[in-house]
Amino acid sequence: MVTLVLGSPRGRFFCANVAYACSADDRAADYNRPRAPADVLEVIEGVDVRAVSELSERDILEALAFATDFARYWQPPDEEDIWFARQDVLTALRPIASAVLECPLTRWWSDPVDLANQRMVAHRISGVEWPESTTPYRSTDAALGRWREHVLEGESRFRQ
Repeated sequence: MVTLVLGSPRGRFFCANVAYACSADDRAADYNRPRAPADVLEVIEGVDVRAVSELSERDILEALAFATDFARYWQPPDEEDIWFARQDVLTALRPIASAVLECPLTRWWSDPVDLANQRMVAHRISGVEWPESTTPYRSTDAALGRWREHVLEGESRFRQ
């Protein structure tokens, strides 16, 4: 699992966020982030991995959310994604990833998915009833033409 997590840009970003959350270094304090590859490496290497087990579930989920918030698969990797993929940084992230995956708060992440008990959170489009399950996610009476109009109206507002 550690190899899988560190094998993806978002997994590396997540582990770096966890490291920063556990860091006592001023370069990673109060939502600061190291600004140079050498600083990234020093901050991550300076983390006491035992601090990972002291994080709350909220801390871990915030680190994960921050990593996914910056997922832009249609763009080339950004500066931090490139730094986190460096071999020396990967080596420093390995114990962080291992500690996160061994943490009681995250052990369930590798459990099988209960496909019969899935739920979906969605922004309700006015005039469309809330779905009763994940499929179909739109009521059968929702016309595609109306949906298209709604999307185009939204796009027009965003352009303005």
